[in-house]
Amino acid sequence: MSNNDELKKTTIKNTIILIEKIIFLSIVIFVVTKYFFEVTRINTNGMQPYVYDGDLALVYKKKGNYTIGDVIMFKKDNKKYVLRIIAKEGQVISMSESGNLIIDGWPENRETVYKTYPAENSNITYPYVVEPGKVFVMNDNRYEDDDSRYFGAIETKSIVGKVVSVVRTRNI
Repeated sequence: MSNNDELKKTTIKNTIILIEKIIFLSIVIFVVTKYFFEVTRINTNGMQPYVYDGDLALVYKKKGNYTIGDVIMFKKDNKKYVLRIIAKEGQVISMSESGNLIIDGWPENRETVYKTYPAENSNITYPYVVEPGKVFVMNDNRYEDDDSRYFGAIETKSIVGKVVSVVRTRNI
């Protein structure tokens, strides 16, 4: 057998191994993105300073218990939203005239407290009781009103998952 034949066999063998690795990696990426994680681009400034317009959010497709303060991604009317859970089922939400969010009679307990007012052109009335199987979600930037102040509490089954990491893409 000549060196040329051995070189051809080695090249063919290495090509087959490369193709097998690419197929395996493609299957792993498909399974991970289908069942465990999703990457979504943020197209609003509503969650500033946590997430900015243009950032990428890594969402863990966790089903189960979410806690107050979790930043989640959910789908509503074929649109994806990334917002923070403010209250869970059974909790009562009110808003003071001075712009304070009040949950179960207590002011919102967050490091950064934003002035919070009812959304304009909304049918939501306060005090608002979060229905069973739902959560009340809001933007961190409370001047954006595309949240539960506008459309009410969301069903927990519409939650895709929890945002576990943010990749800043600004100035790149």
